[in-house]
Amino acid sequence: MAQNYPVPMPTISIRPSSICEISSAPNFDSVCEEYARESAVPGMPVVKVRLDMYEAMEKAGNLYTVGAFDGENLAGFVVASIQMAPNYGALVAATNAFFVSAAHRKSGAGLRLLSNVEEMAAKSGALGILVGCPKDGPLAKVLAKKNYADVNRLFFRSLA
Repeated sequence: MAQNYPVPMPTISIRPSSICEISSAPNFDSVCEEYARESAVPGMPVVKVRLDMYEAMEKAGNLYTVGAFDGENLAGFVVASIQMAPNYGALVAATNAFFVSAAHRKSGAGLRLLSNVEEMAAKSGALGILVGCPKDGPLAKVLAKKNYADVNRLFFRSLA
């Protein structure tokens, strides 16, 4: 009689990372392609990551990036900034990009990325964190279970 052994989950390393480290992962382009497919906004151009702009924000101290790595390969990432919200007079963290590849979604990487960015925001004195994501995407379902309130809606109209 054959025995069924559990399939081991990949060991994912979560760590603060530079844009250079994330973009140097051997599978960076394929992860970006997957991100672009899932995060596309109708009417906006195709996602084209501007590493130079991210690096400038990072150099200015306005960017916090966390990578999820499966060995040398990129499994996911979160890119956030903390800024003074003038209408509230308080620091607020906001994600610019948050993604975990489909192959790694059951590994806990997304929750660990979220936890890491929450800790960073709290240590920085942020009042809270805003996380943007496609309205019916997998991240929206996770956030709802993690006590994130659906507080705003974002509308887009193409002017092109």
